[in-house]
Amino acid sequence: MSKTDVTKLETESKKLELNKAYDALFSKDSTSKTYTQCNVFSSGEKKHEDAKKLCSKLLYILEDIAKSPKLTENVKRCSYLRYWFYNEIWGFHTEHSKKIGEISFIKELIDIRNKVHTKELKNMCDIPYDKDVNLDEWRKRKLSYIYFKNHDNIKNISISTKKTECDKHLAYVENFISLYKEYYDKYCKNGGFLWFSAVGTDYFPCSSSYEPSKLLAALKLCKPPEPPKSRISSGSASVSGRVGGAAPIRNDTGHGATASVPSTLESATDKMDSNFYRNIIMAAAILGTIFFLFYYNMSSGLKSRFPKRKRKKKIFEHNYYEEYEKELEKYGSEDMSLYSEDDRYYLNYQPERDYDY
Repeated sequence: MSKTDVTKLETESKKLELNKAYDALFSKDSTSKTYTQCNVFSSGEKKHEDAKKLCSKLLYILEDIAKSPKLTENVKRCSYLRYWFYNEIWGFHTEHSKKIGEISFIKELIDIRNKVHTKELKNMCDIPYDKDVNLDEWRKRKLSYIYFKNHDNIKNISISTKKTECDKHLAYVENFISLYKEYYDKYCKNGGFLWFSAVGTDYFPCSSSYEPSKLLAALKLCKPPEPPKSRISSGSASVSGRVGGAAPIRNDTGHGATASVPSTLESATDKMDSNFYRNIIMAAAILGTIFFLFYYNMSSGLKSRFPKRKRKKKIFEHNYYEEYEKELEKYGSEDMSLYSEDDRYYLNYQPERDYDY
């Protein structure tokens, strides 16, 4: 698996200003004047000026959200708060590969947050304390969260005709693929438990509809709109019958113009014609096969019945001729006996002759 180039991915994200809407929710540079918990970072072993500024700003944001926690804007701020928080720390703490549990002021900041507005912001605006991950991991989580929150907008651009915008988002999605595969293998590949499917996390939901490969395919097909076609008057169009000659077509203004039928229309027409003839041929072949099998079965059935009749007829004829021949032989023998008797009588009869002495 290729390693995610987080810096390049973040650069492409900033070009498109994908996180601008979320960063704007925390753009007010104000500090809390109500709570004094942040003074813990003012002196002593816990002294940390950057941590104190972040603490005061965090409490101000929580105060503001607590006024109208169900407001749509505040709901968005709550969902993005954890990523904003760790990204702020990543900005001033240089040891990005160091685990959260090894950075002492982070635990102190989260404890202060848990003590403020626990009733007003119940189950809202929580900041998880994952002591075994580092700031670089939280940076990747933020970028993943931004992708999923902007997925539908990118999808709408992919089906538009803005080629320039498609190319910009294409570069961004291509850089996100490696991070997508990394989190997919981690949270979704092994599936869920029993009949439950894997859910994922708030920064990486396990749903195939978010696959960047689908966005890539759509973004690559993004094309600018075709130029408008001029209206052609059918009455004024004259077509040349010469081979190889262009067909001059006149428009409504009367000016002669040589127009060629768009290649896409020709290809579409040819495709329809070829499909039409192909369907006819297939239908004829199927019908021919059906008729052939029908007549073949009919002829086979008739042939199976005819031989029996022919054998019966032959047997009958054979017996008939044998009896007839026997009768003929019998009558023939009687006639022969009569003929022999006649001959005998004929031979015995000697008419008297006159002899001359």
